Amino acid sequence: MYRKVLVPLDGTEISEHSISHVKSIATSCNVPQVILLRIVEPMPVYAELGEAKRIEINKNAEVGAKEYLARIAGSLKKENINTESVIIIGEDAATEILNYAQKSKADLIIMTSHSHSGLMRWLIGSVAERVIRHSRVSILLVSPEK
Repeated sequence: MYRKVLVPLDGTEISEHSISHVKSIATSCNVPQVILLRIVEPMPVYAELGEAKRIEINKNAEVGAKEYLARIAGSLKKENINTESVIIIGEDAATEILNYAQKSKADLIIMTSHSHSGLMRWLIGSVAERVIRHSRVSILLVSPEK
């Protein structure tokens, strides 16, 4: 049924609530490939910070993202789930997720909503909401456990 499942993760425990669903769907549907996707937002340019420090911070963020995805991929590989990890440096997570879903020809996106509401949703937006609104790919949106 599904050939390629895209799993956007933001490095938080909340985003990892989707992993149990990923395991269940990947094993029961014999999904050939699961792609773990981490969008790393680059450090903005600040004159006070200096270019060398900004590059160091960005490199550390990328290394942290790589280690994070390796941990998640390890738990999936224990269940014999073929997993690939992808890190994208980008400023707009929703756009990057949508672009990568199309580029990779994913046929399902499984992600967790952070459940922001009211003022918080208005101020920071909702990545999940924008992905749902603009995706051409089926989406399983997981609510975090309270």
